[in-house]
Amino acid sequence: MDEADQALRIPICRLRCLACGVNISILPDFLIPYFQHTLHAMVERIDRILKGRKVDGSRQQLAQHLKRFYNRLHWIHTFFIDSGDHLGFSQNLKKEALKYVKKGANR
Repeated sequence: MDEADQALRIPICRLRCLACGVNISILPDFLIPYFQHTLHAMVERIDRILKGRKVDGSRQQLAQHLKRFYNRLHWIHTFFIDSGDHLGFSQNLKKEALKYVKKGANR
């Protein structure tokens, strides 16, 4: 394992609302809620999956990551629209996913 692939443990501050009992976590900006990898690592993994390249990790976990990404494509589309991009949205999820992974990598 080289320095770029080094695994780090990051303490996460979790708070519980005394009124309603809901837990919240305060995450650094490079982490994504409900994922154990950084934003950069997740975009890279999703890109490799979509392009049919080999990706390290369990197939079950990779399938779960891809499913979550597909489920959030409309949110990702909205992000780019709000940023000023004028993009259409087709029914081909893989095509849309590749488009947004590429756009995200270019930012």
